[in-house]
Amino acid sequence: MFISAKRKNTIIVVGNSGVAKEFATEFHKKGLDVIMEETPTTTLKTAKTKKPDAIIFVLPEHWHEITDFVENIRDTSELVDIPIVYIGSKLEGFDQKALKEYGVHTFTMGPIPIQEVVRYTIQHIK
Repeated sequence: MFISAKRKNTIIVVGNSGVAKEFATEFHKKGLDVIMEETPTTTLKTAKTKKPDAIIFVLPEHWHEITDFVENIRDTSELVDIPIVYIGSKLEGFDQKALKEYGVHTFTMGPIPIQEVVRYTIQHIK
């Protein structure tokens, strides 16, 4: 199970927008340790050393970097089962299918408060 009452969970929030920082703040308010990263490349390095409980992409800028990242994570034995969530403003059907094939949970932003998206995300990756 992702959320543990016995220890503080660590997640990586990936994104370089103000929105990603707002998400990180909300996850922290829910009691999670949050590591902020800006790119999939730095996230992969951090994930290998910190072994987070989940990785959350918020409004990523470069689609191809996400797919490369997911392929690399799923090929790394100690990271293969880490839940990955993609929160975006727009996600084409083909792209969504590609992510889901790697077990990535996707969420398309809409007129929903960030707090609700965070609550939903935590529930979804338990």
